[in-house]
Amino acid sequence: MEGLGQENGGLPVRLVSRLTTEFALMNLRLSLRLVPGRLETSIVAQMLIRGALPELAGTYGTTGGTGGPALPAGTPLVGSVSAIARAFGRSPETMRRHVQVLAGQGFFTVEPDGVRLAPTQEAGARILAYLRDLHDNMLWLVEELDSWGLVTRRAPEGQEAAQLGSVLRTALDLRMFGYDSFRSSIASWTSMSVWNALSAVSVRHITTDRGLSWQFARRSTPDALRRPTSLRALCAVTGLPYATVWRHLAALEAEGKVGRKDGDYAMLTGQLLTPEIEDRVAHYVRHTLGRVDALVANGMDPAAIPSLYFGSRPAPVPMQ
Repeated sequence: MEGLGQENGGLPVRLVSRLTTEFALMNLRLSLRLVPGRLETSIVAQMLIRGALPELAGTYGTTGGTGGPALPAGTPLVGSVSAIARAFGRSPETMRRHVQVLAGQGFFTVEPDGVRLAPTQEAGARILAYLRDLHDNMLWLVEELDSWGLVTRRAPEGQEAAQLGSVLRTALDLRMFGYDSFRSSIASWTSMSVWNALSAVSVRHITTDRGLSWQFARRSTPDALRRPTSLRALCAVTGLPYATVWRHLAALEAEGKVGRKDGDYAMLTGQLLTPEIEDRVAHYVRHTLGRVDALVANGMDPAAIPSLYFGSRPAPVPMQ
């Protein structure tokens, strides 16, 4: 989602959108580990898991990043199929198919009063691994934004540390907000994921170079600097099957949403310099910075983040 547009009051929209694009790509890979081979079903699972966060949140523990999310003793109700369908803008029939797959894999049960979190041991282990990694990805984004001076609020003196549940909710909300923000332009979640991944890899060398990143913090990356990516390389980055990536790239190219450079695919200025994309990228950036500021104001100290990771500090998805 490395978009273009006006100055937006001096906000470094390009810099922030490059970081959030990397954040989305990191979370795409987590999605495919949560429900292997079924990206869109995994996105539904994440929506349902968000509904169970009060029971799943767990704790940080007393010495930094120990503890972590824990499965609830009971089976919390997380919503109805019709409510989930409305939230996603999908038909109840489509949503019911996704929920049935998740029930068959042992994540949830479907009862007359709605969908309940009732994971088997294997599904429960996947949920907890997903939440731990999602948490670490969220902290990575906060650290990155803070390193650029873009976290503008701080917790009041004496404020208790942010709760684990707040970090997870912010991460899941940003995950879903990204899909919602571009729904009118790219309706398919898989197409959106492929589009986002291509956007990330086209300017990865800018994102990882602080000098270049600042040079293009507020203005678009020239097409001469945007790097093309082969279909196979994009499959390796996304973790999606070759046929899936090819099909969605073909549709995006036909709609003028991705371009070609030197025979390979690239996200070019022509695909990004539209009023609709400009507006949505700027809105997403402002929303993200607002949510991160709120998280920090509620006790998430960026300086303490290295001690809060459950694993090692995440790195951007490697390019092949």
